[in-house]
Amino acid sequence: MGEEPLNVTVGVLALQGAFSEHLQLLRAAATTPPLPFPASTSFNFIAVRTAEQLATCDALILPGGESTTISLIAERSSLLEPLREFVKLAQKPVWGTCAGMILLSERANRTKRGGQQLIGGLDVCVNRNHFGRQVESFECVLDMPFLDASTSGTSEFKGVFIRAPVVEKLLDASSGDESMQADCSEEEVRAPAVNGWRRGVAEKVEILASLPPALDPAETKPVNKHTANPSRALGLDMYGRPQTPGIFGDGFGKDMSRDIRRAGESVLDEGHKVLGREGPVPSKNPVPRGNIVAVRQGNVIGTSFHPELTGDVRMHRWWLGEVVKLLTTAKANASRAQ
Repeated sequence: MGEEPLNVTVGVLALQGAFSEHLQLLRAAATTPPLPFPASTSFNFIAVRTAEQLATCDALILPGGESTTISLIAERSSLLEPLREFVKLAQKPVWGTCAGMILLSERANRTKRGGQQLIGGLDVCVNRNHFGRQVESFECVLDMPFLDASTSGTSEFKGVFIRAPVVEKLLDASSGDESMQADCSEEEVRAPAVNGWRRGVAEKVEILASLPPALDPAETKPVNKHTANPSRALGLDMYGRPQTPGIFGDGFGKDMSRDIRRAGESVLDEGHKVLGREGPVPSKNPVPRGNIVAVRQGNVIGTSFHPELTGDVRMHRWWLGEVVKLLTTAKANASRAQ
């Protein structure tokens, strides 16, 4: 007798940021072959704004956006503690992109004093807005072999970096809390302890992707099609949607497309050009080479780029496969424990 079909509810935290793009790509990924999970698997994708909605989820995505704003809304919505319990105590599959990765880190520096709270789950220290202001946003090709080149013909994946963080340090949880604290630099915040949570000895941080050591200028592309035609004149935001003010008058509702690099001028080198208010100007902050931009540890995955803005379903499809594996294993372990 075969196993019962798995019914999986996947939530996307919908307090601020690019949550709708994640939901759209998840729905596409769940039906685009080759599927890395049994065809009988049933998915339900929901927007999460309350603790009650979170409680119905088997897995969760924390989207890109403005990490300080997301944490503030989560705190005011009484969601921070339920999120910490979801990640650390229930140990359900969680994926954070850009701002989401910041929130899932155990340490973060260059934070706004008194305005940033972390959920934690990844033993890393991240550097917020590592590449500088919005004008330093860029796009490049990443090598991601875990996406399985045999099914798509390539392991290359387009990374979209918008005011992106990077993993500055891998923290050693086995060395104790004080050594972890000492690993970060500048002004930092730390994820609070969660009673009952203890990191498994075997759960080390795995590096999934880093920036390439070099990049041919001819391979760079604009972050979005509105780059050369500023969205202020079009009435669109940086994702091509009608401009709407963010909840706190900032974030993804703000017109920022003027600050994205022009095609052919985003070069991982000294002297690269960016699109400024008066046209191309030399960048003061060249993009560093070899930075860690994707990690996994146990049930938690973090990426500093935005897969949801590419239209490429492979990252979301792969993650859904990992979700099913984790849930199937957990279900089997629970059955054996009975």
